[in-house]
Amino acid sequence: MRKLIGLSLVVATLIGVSLLFAQQAKQEMTAEKSNEQGNQPQAQATTIKGEIIEMSCYANMGAKGESHKQCAIACAKNGHSLGLLEDGTGMVYTVVSPIDKNTKDTLMPFIAEHVAVTGMVIQKGGMNFINMQTIEKAKS
Repeated sequence: MRKLIGLSLVVATLIGVSLLFAQQAKQEMTAEKSNEQGNQPQAQATTIKGEIIEMSCYANMGAKGESHKQCAIACAKNGHSLGLLEDGTGMVYTVVSPIDKNTKDTLMPFIAEHVAVTGMVIQKGGMNFINMQTIEKAKS
């Protein structure tokens, strides 16, 4: 009986030590990954062509284009978000800009228009963003 208890204590100790080493290794890997991400070279600005859409009507009804323009303007004025629907891929980007700029005011004249937005693309939390540097009507 004493041998069984002694063996159980040895096994429990080994399991505990193994768990401590595994936890330490995980923390080190997380720290290394964090350092690697911080030392990556800056992303290059990207230009995405597409249509400025009102996000709520697009998400709920697929509404976009010239036929939806007046509704999109009214919804945006009531606080709904605007986004960029990329040509070809159908990927939707939330357009963000520096803190001192009002993104919605910048996008309003371009609702339902085909545009070229240049900026840094960010993917975070399953969402796509473009940190807008410039916007202009796209050349056909």
